[in-house]
Amino acid sequence: MPFNIGVQELLIILIIVLVFVGVSRVPDIGGVLGKAVSEFQQIKKEIEKEVKGVTGNMPFRLDKLLNIVKMITGRK
Repeated sequence: MPFNIGVQELLIILIIVLVFVGVSRVPDIGGVLGKAVSEFQQIKKEIEKEVKGVTGNMPFRLDKLLNIVKMITGRK
């Protein structure tokens, strides 16, 4: 389970939600939470894409730099 929450804790949370919100509004809340999670995932993908675009082939550049340093210092 995510966040190390067990079945008992989930049942307690569900009961609390049902008491405060009511049975009729639970599907609405589920839909809103689903959309929010979807948006967060989309934003995460966009950020990852932008970071990869900025860094480009950074590992290649670092390897090339390391080789140059090794050549200058005479180390293998």
